[in-house]
Amino acid sequence: MCEKLTNRAAMPSLTGLRAFEAMARTGGATRAAQELNVTHGAVSRQVKALEASIGVRLFEGPRHRLQLTPAGRDLLSGLTPAFDALDAAVRQVRGRTQIHLAIHPSLAVKWLIPRLSDLNSTLPGMDLELADLAPHAMKQRGADLVV
Repeated sequence: MCEKLTNRAAMPSLTGLRAFEAMARTGGATRAAQELNVTHGAVSRQVKALEASIGVRLFEGPRHRLQLTPAGRDLLSGLTPAFDALDAAVRQVRGRTQIHLAIHPSLAVKWLIPRLSDLNSTLPGMDLELADLAPHAMKQRGADLVV
């Protein structure tokens, strides 16, 4: 059993898996980099290293229009729920009382921000943390709510 925990050859880099999942989910290295707070070059290098590590291409096509390969789609379908579960476990242990809301910037400016004072008076003591949602994203890691 301990061999499975220490056998690094069997498991690719967690950083590479995280970079791939963010890039695949958000639709590009630039948006993934924004979410992960790194450069898009760092995301690209991690994904290339992951592909080399597992011996499978995960993206195909020209750099400005990358598409997931079938193997990439399969890997993404397993990674997204796994990273969501890790995030939920950490938030539960922290006893997080704030709400993390990911929202498209234009919607935040035109709709949400003018209503924040009403929300604050309705739900006093609520700590709302806002984050920009990438234009094509439907999910964001760590967000409790996405609008």
